[in-house]
Amino acid sequence: RLTKKFFWLVDIFLIAGAAALFLFQKNFWGISIGIIFLAAAAAMIYWYFMEAGHLKLKANRELMKRELDDDELIKKKLRYQGTHEDENFFNKLIHGIIPFDRLIPVYEKTLKLAICTRRRRITVLTTTAGIFILSILLPITGIVATEFFPNSDFENIYVSIEAPIGLNLDKTNEIVEKIETKLLKYPEIVNFSTVVGKEGASPSRAGTGFLQSASHLASIVITITDKENRKITSYALADKIRSDLEEIEEANISVESPRGGPPSSAAFEARIVGDDFQTLDKIASDLKPILSSIPGVINTDISLKDAPAEYTFSLDPLRMEFYNLNAAYIGSLVRMAISGVEVSTVILENKEVKVMATFAEDKIPTLEAVQNLQIKNLKGQPVFLKDVAKIELKPSVNAITRIDQKRAVLLSAGVSGTTRPNVVLSEFQDKIKKDYKLPEGYSIVYGGENEQNAESVLSVLRAMIIAVILIISTLIIQFNSFKKAMIVLVTLPLALIGVFIGMAILRINLSFPGLIGILALFGIVVKNAIILIDKINLNLKSGIPYYDSIIDAGKSRLEAIFITSICTIFGIIPVTLSNEVWMALGASIIFGLMLSSILTLIIVPTLFVTFIGEKERF
Repeated sequence: RLTKKFFWLVDIFLIAGAAALFLFQKNFWGISIGIIFLAAAAAMIYWYFMEAGHLKLKANRELMKRELDDDELIKKKLRYQGTHEDENFFNKLIHGIIPFDRLIPVYEKTLKLAICTRRRRITVLTTTAGIFILSILLPITGIVATEFFPNSDFENIYVSIEAPIGLNLDKTNEIVEKIETKLLKYPEIVNFSTVVGKEGASPSRAGTGFLQSASHLASIVITITDKENRKITSYALADKIRSDLEEIEEANISVESPRGGPPSSAAFEARIVGDDFQTLDKIASDLKPILSSIPGVINTDISLKDAPAEYTFSLDPLRMEFYNLNAAYIGSLVRMAISGVEVSTVILENKEVKVMATFAEDKIPTLEAVQNLQIKNLKGQPVFLKDVAKIELKPSVNAITRIDQKRAVLLSAGVSGTTRPNVVLSEFQDKIKKDYKLPEGYSIVYGGENEQNAESVLSVLRAMIIAVILIISTLIIQFNSFKKAMIVLVTLPLALIGVFIGMAILRINLSFPGLIGILALFGIVVKNAIILIDKINLNLKSGIPYYDSIIDAGKSRLEAIFITSICTIFGIIPVTLSNEVWMALGASIIFGLMLSSILTLIIVPTLFVTFIGEKERF
């Protein structure tokens, strides 16, 4: 019975829950649930003071004292609660809102129809198997879309500026000032910090650990208002800023918003592998427009960056042999003439100072002077450098990337808004398959977020296999029967039916957190089948007839399975609504548990009757 202490405990709990929601869940769902909690608390207080609720609670207290010493009063109370007649809302909260006394007869009739004949059992099982196959086809056909992590609404946006190589710092700063002027007009921006002369941190460069410094580079980190104080998401605002900055043509400007999940590399990454840099650069340049033409692709980039041109000394092997010279000797002389070499160290004022040997600047003022350097060969004869080496001005690159000891060029890109990287990858592969042929000896290896997604999915699948093996082993030990263990295991695909159908209806993408939710769901749904089969075993050991044992087990475990499932579902709802990242995780548990709880009560008894004979001992 409801007493005064318990009444105020519930009321305080509702008020505290509403306060917590208003403080920590400042979104639509958090505020809505908080208002419901406050309304319920206010209704309880109104009932207590205005409808003589305090007198009823006092009467309940006195009645509880009398019931402790009178069995007839207890029996009368149980008979009254069993009828559920003339109960108001508050009594239903105490004694149960769901009328299981009405549900159990319906369930009993349904279960009898399902298991009464062999034909009915086969129909039920084949229909369930067909529904399972159709649900599995939902992610395979793309009706339930897949992704690594969903795009989330963060409070930072990153702008990277890359001007032409060699541009001085002042000119780069002028370009940055134009960008800053445009950013000032956005009311969602709280502040931004700018760095000129160095690459800045950005989501696509997360984990690289290296930021290049150069006069033509700059970066801006933008801080925007809290989600509750703006009507636009961070990734939508990034798209808007990117479109606005397209007017500035003096530099390559990329605007990125962090995606959900842990830091990762670019959303799309194609690693073009081969031997010749010029060919690799040509392939990347040919593929870049194809990638940019795919809807939703932004910030396409090639890793092979031009650097200031360099003078290259190409040695002629035949001439070196003719003049009795070798490459190491010539190289050491040129290095000493241009860069200098360390010949000794001295201690000066307790500091170690290097002594460098080099040519005076007036001795080699021009390139022609370098070409006319005289080198004495092994016979002591002077030879001009230009007689054994050809000096050329050639373009250079700032970094060389290798994959498995082969040269590689990375073609990378981000995605805008809710565009999924796996869709971009699929379209890109289809386009180059139709419209482009790679030269012989060159290949493309795909990485980035798609590679991380594949690795994560494989890790979860391995965990699922291990989980299934552990579940089977435990069940065989528990029931001493392989058949019963397999019957329990059938509940796992029943859970997947609800997961995929629910995600398809609500258009929720299957992400990596969703796979973790499915893995957690396996342990939850198996529990329902275990307690059901355990009850069947107890009934059979007690001497109850075969069919009556199975039907009674379902009836007696119906309320327990439903209540535990409902509690789990309500417990996971706050996590599901807290953030886009956790929506798939919560949805997989909620929808999987909703449908599997119902199907378990029908399918497990049907399988038991089908595969476990009446004469089998338990």
